[in-house]
Amino acid sequence: MRRKPQTIILYLLIVVGYTDAPTAMKTGSGTQLEWKIAKRHKENDVCIWLSKCQLYSTMGAKMFLGFYYNLCMWLVIWMTVMALAEYSIHRWTMHRWVKWLPKFIFWDHAIEHHKHKRNDLNIDLPIYYHLIIGSPLIILSCFMGLPSLIAVLLVFCFHSYTWTKLHRGIHDLEQNWLMKTKYYEKAKDHHIKHHHRPGKNFGVVFLFTDSIFGTKVRS
Repeated sequence: MRRKPQTIILYLLIVVGYTDAPTAMKTGSGTQLEWKIAKRHKENDVCIWLSKCQLYSTMGAKMFLGFYYNLCMWLVIWMTVMALAEYSIHRWTMHRWVKWLPKFIFWDHAIEHHKHKRNDLNIDLPIYYHLIIGSPLIILSCFMGLPSLIAVLLVFCFHSYTWTKLHRGIHDLEQNWLMKTKYYEKAKDHHIKHHHRPGKNFGVVFLFTDSIFGTKVRS
């Protein structure tokens, strides 16, 4: 089947116009057909660019939500670990003499702080204590991803700050903003009972652990 010369010329114009579409738009030259093809070509470029923007924004949102979800999950996990660590260390190393641990851990707390009522010992909990004692957790979290590492460091900072502020307020060493909260009143009552009965109420920041292990003083 033979094509008409007009059809062949039209096809050639479409091919030439499509391939030279950007040039026609930049230079202002070209036929009306070339301009139409160039316009369509530019519209396609805009659509592709918008599609890429939508794709990247969607991927970014998913990555952010995934990171946020993992961070929240690890915060819950490390907060639970910290609550158990606070209870265990307080009960089994600070109120019991463990032969393979330095003697001052037990002596400064159970004897000096409790028995002799010295408020200059075992009040503050500096952050470097967490970094030293919790170094295995920090190393472990490095292999579990960035959210885990950030979470464990945040939990360490939170516990160090809260323990120190609560303990200082309870022992009348300073006035701070935590003393204005309802939680402080519960923590103070809980800790004062611990000083009356050193074998009970080991939780300082996390009070619920004593209820779990059956060491809470019942009113």
